[in-house]
Amino acid sequence: MSARHEAETGDWLSGEGIEVVWTAAIALVFVTAGYALLPGFIRLMGRSGRIESVEWSLFILLGLGFPVVAMAAGFFAVRMAPSRARMVSAVAGIVVTCFALWSFWTFGPGAFVTSLGLAIVSLVVVRWSTGEMRAGLATRGNFVILIALAAVWEAVLRIAYWTDAVGWMTQSARTPVLAVVVAAGCAVTIAAVSTRSQGETRERFRFSWIDIIPAIVFVVLGFRTTPIVEFYHWGFWVGPVESIRQGGWLLWDIPSQYGFLSVLLPSLLPTANGWEAIYLFQGALYVITAMLLYVAIASLRPGIIPRLTALAFTATAFFFRPRTFSLIIPAQDTPAGGPMRFFWCYAMLLVIVWKYYRGDKVRDRTFAIVGSVVWLFSVAWSAESAIYTTVPWAAAYSVFLLQRFFKTRNAESWSTNRGRNLAAGFALPIFVIAAGIAAVTVFYRAFDGHSPDWKGYYEYALLFSGGYSALPADSRGAVWYLVVLFIVASAIVVRFLSREPESSKLVVAVGAWGTIWAISSYFVSRSHPVNLLSLIPLLMFSTVLMLHLLSTSSADGWTNLLSTVTVPLLAMPIVLTLAHRGFPSLLVRDQLPMSKLTLQVPVMDSSLTQLAFTSGVRPADPVFFVSEGKFLMPRWPAPDVSGRAVTNPRAFAPKPYEVINTLPGARRDLYMTRFQHRLGEGGWLIQKKSQINPDYQGLLGLIEKSFTRTGSFENEKWTIYRYEPKRPVPDL
Repeated sequence: MSARHEAETGDWLSGEGIEVVWTAAIALVFVTAGYALLPGFIRLMGRSGRIESVEWSLFILLGLGFPVVAMAAGFFAVRMAPSRARMVSAVAGIVVTCFALWSFWTFGPGAFVTSLGLAIVSLVVVRWSTGEMRAGLATRGNFVILIALAAVWEAVLRIAYWTDAVGWMTQSARTPVLAVVVAAGCAVTIAAVSTRSQGETRERFRFSWIDIIPAIVFVVLGFRTTPIVEFYHWGFWVGPVESIRQGGWLLWDIPSQYGFLSVLLPSLLPTANGWEAIYLFQGALYVITAMLLYVAIASLRPGIIPRLTALAFTATAFFFRPRTFSLIIPAQDTPAGGPMRFFWCYAMLLVIVWKYYRGDKVRDRTFAIVGSVVWLFSVAWSAESAIYTTVPWAAAYSVFLLQRFFKTRNAESWSTNRGRNLAAGFALPIFVIAAGIAAVTVFYRAFDGHSPDWKGYYEYALLFSGGYSALPADSRGAVWYLVVLFIVASAIVVRFLSREPESSKLVVAVGAWGTIWAISSYFVSRSHPVNLLSLIPLLMFSTVLMLHLLSTSSADGWTNLLSTVTVPLLAMPIVLTLAHRGFPSLLVRDQLPMSKLTLQVPVMDSSLTQLAFTSGVRPADPVFFVSEGKFLMPRWPAPDVSGRAVTNPRAFAPKPYEVINTLPGARRDLYMTRFQHRLGEGGWLIQKKSQINPDYQGLLGLIEKSFTRTGSFENEKWTIYRYEPKRPVPDL
């Protein structure tokens, strides 16, 4: 038996690494007790105790209460006497073991056998890869890791939410083969984390000539043209983009569900239509973030297997979304689930990691300014992006400032200025954001004659956080992938805080943890498993950064377990896509040229086409498509001479209609009035008779305050009205 293996075996008996198992136990208690007790507490406070309320309360509790308890417990645990540490470690181990047994019992023997088999493969490959197979597998430490691996595998198998573990594993002959091969590859990649020694030189992220091949793959996948245009989801981006091109202004007369810069920047691209603008902008963001994710995983260990693992994860989990046994879609189908929403989370983590790896070569002031500017852009991107990046930046930057404060406490040059420098450091981001708000306000007043309507920036975030389109989580479903990953990340942070509180690694770890917690709110607001699949690339990017940090720390049994249990977290998303029966055909599907991208927009039905021609509607005319309010106007049947589908890019009201119809009536009417006042031109209103709702007459009344109806056309299915603006245009 090697000296290293003897040391690790002793760790399980001595209580070394106690903070890891203790953090896991506390997290599990928070989750289970929260689900059991929070409904009654919420009702006691006079609320309904709905599932969504419980989930949001538990989410906030895990972000604010759990870290305090876990850090305090970890801090004191590592300073306990050995005998007491062993006792506490045993109690925490019993809690975790009981939860694992509950999991095995709940999901049945089939799931247990499947998980145990994959756990054995993972453990054997990890031990073989680290050169410790000759010490044997029948040790106390390996038994603990095996049970933990089996429990984690059982949790991550839940992301195949349309079936159970056995049903998914037996869906085809290639599924178990792929599961074993991918698990082995991920185990080889992850095993390197536990083979380095404390104090080993930081390994930088590297890019070599061979990585050009993955870069080409990501460009091909990122700029696929079909099938990626999902009419409903793309419409909420294309509608505001086309309204900007028509002359409208965000934060005034154009409502935007997905933000400010995220919509403004693609509208500036010189493309033929808004669809192509979103396509190019989204594709570029996909390629950039895919390379960041690939390099982070591939750099865990030199060699071809880690690179293949990184390529497999990025090309599958990042670019595809399995939905059922038979349905799998490209991730670009739903822009809101990718870097169009989360790009600045990657950018913020990159800034934090940049400072860590460059060390003193990056001046503290430079780091503070660059980080604050990146944060400013993330805030300008969208209200959601502001939430997702503020948490990690505030956490990491606060730790950075406090470490700097205590590090300089004995330095004479800082003895009289430490407090002032600390206050200035905390004030810098506030100054940057205030300057940004002032600059936007001055610009609006100078070029549009009024200040921005700042409510337009955050009102959709409030709408969704208030329960609009909410979907509760299945407590026995895919949410456990998120819970396991959160526990691993929390344990790593507590490990650094307890043992290396002055290390710069803590800054990165806290930033990564903050990212994981903040973006989890996306799943909490609408807990559909597909939303979790959208988060997995960023969740794993954050986790892999923490594994890089863990690899430079001293190894013990519990901390080595932390790295090993991430194998299922990395492997399962890869297999989920590769084993999907629809993946091969989707991957090789013929692609359209960009000029024919809009041929994927649904075509008008024949009755609407006939009525539109009869009434005199033309593609260049402004059209307000009220019918099927979730959608934009369908394309015309015949393409133009270049092969592009013919759409109506102009409107005389904000579009799609649902973007204003989901808002309170006063805000809807305000956007309508402002948009009509700015453009001062008439157009066509199109409504399907079978979809007239109670708000329709109120909408017509609002329109007719500023417009005069000059024509009315109808058939058995559709109604089309022609409107001309009143003169003079009524004031706001």
